[in-house]
Amino acid sequence: MRLVLFDVDGTLTDTMAVDARCFLRAFVDTYGFADVDSDWSRYTNATDAGIFHEVFESRVGRAPSAAEATKFYEHFIGLLRAAAHAEAFASVRGAPELLSPLKQSDDCRVVLATGCWAESARIKMASAGMRYSDYRRRRLGCKRLPPARHCFHRHRSGRASGAAHCRRCAHVLPDFSDVNRFLTAVGS
Repeated sequence: MRLVLFDVDGTLTDTMAVDARCFLRAFVDTYGFADVDSDWSRYTNATDAGIFHEVFESRVGRAPSAAEATKFYEHFIGLLRAAAHAEAFASVRGAPELLSPLKQSDDCRVVLATGCWAESARIKMASAGMRYSDYRRRRLGCKRLPPARHCFHRHRSGRASGAAHCRRCAHVLPDFSDVNRFLTAVGS
């Protein structure tokens, strides 16, 4: 069986911009933190929780309490829900059509590996026409699943949004509209 991992933001859903807007606004609305660096790659732990903790600690000088973290999380999720309600999020071209047969396949197991909070991923995928609960999840750094043969994430080389790059085999796909090309890339 082939284990194929997908990131959510920028790989399955075209939500990088709306996610950043909601995340940054949640900092301003909940704690008045303006001018937060939105280059997530500069953070030690580039996950939703990791970025929140790092920004909070750098601004306040201590780790956030559970109540402070919950306040931010709930506000961010509310902003994301409102954005999804105002206008449905787009999927990366071909993602829903690709995932559907893959989840039925006896040869592949699809796993979501994302740094966003589960509810954030759930909202983004639902708005883009996919069901988060249909797939196994893997937190970044989790050792419970065997290493994936293919791990598709947003390509960081300046290519257009939606370009997916496999860290294991170096395939770069512009999107998932060509199912046969994808299956060839993963060796099915």
